[in-house]
Amino acid sequence: MIQERIMQILRAGGNVDYECGREAAKRHIAEGNPGVYDTFPALVKVFGPDWVNGYFEYRNAWAVLNRP
Repeated sequence: MIQERIMQILRAGGNVDYECGREAAKRHIAEGNPGVYDTFPALVKVFGPDWVNGYFEYRNAWAVLNRP
């Protein structure tokens, strides 16, 4: 994430970690690998709870909207 985007999130009163997680989910979906972290056991320890919440909330919403 670039500094300009981080400042934009902060000015809006957002949570940078949460937004980073959402953007990572968007990137993984665009790359065709939305389940990349499904079996990773230590996500919260590595990225933090806000990042994980942002990631999985976005990814799960995408999965619901794109059911076969």
